[in-house]
Amino acid sequence: MQHASRIRAWGALVIALALWAMVALFATWISNDENMLVTQLQAAQRAAILQSSSEQTHAVLLATENDRASLDQLISVDVVSVATLLQKAGTASGVAVKIDSATPSMSAETPSGATFQTIDFALEADGSFASLMHALQLFATLPIPSSIGQVDLQVANVLPTASGAPHNGSWHMTVLVHVITNGAPSS
Repeated sequence: MQHASRIRAWGALVIALALWAMVALFATWISNDENMLVTQLQAAQRAAILQSSSEQTHAVLLATENDRASLDQLISVDVVSVATLLQKAGTASGVAVKIDSATPSMSAETPSGATFQTIDFALEADGSFASLMHALQLFATLPIPSSIGQVDLQVANVLPTASGAPHNGSWHMTVLVHVITNGAPSS
């Protein structure tokens, strides 16, 4: 009898161990399924975010198409057109503008491959202080992407008039105007 109870005890132990092994196997299986579901959920979220981002980018591109075309047209200027524009601004203010040089100073490329070039125009003009200030104001408000880089004003070194009276207060101005264009400068 003792032998039978020993066999029953060993049998109960084996059955208990088998059941615990099945519980552990079942827990592992549930854990693996949960991990797989989490991974799938994260992948779906990433795909949704990428899709949403792509749709937003596409919407922005469509919404700004006219603005980008206008901007491209605005900066599509050549050196000769800018030089003419600068001389006309000087004429409108009552001074003759002399363009000493037009030199490329910086260029940059956007991630999309578009190239932007900055051209520096060195200008000189002579006239009254008021007319030079008016010319400077016109240079600062040109209808193209530009900025004033440097201004130098000096009283012109002029001999007195024949009567010995001082000259009429003529001034000399040197200006550096930066102009942004798309692409390499053309002549």
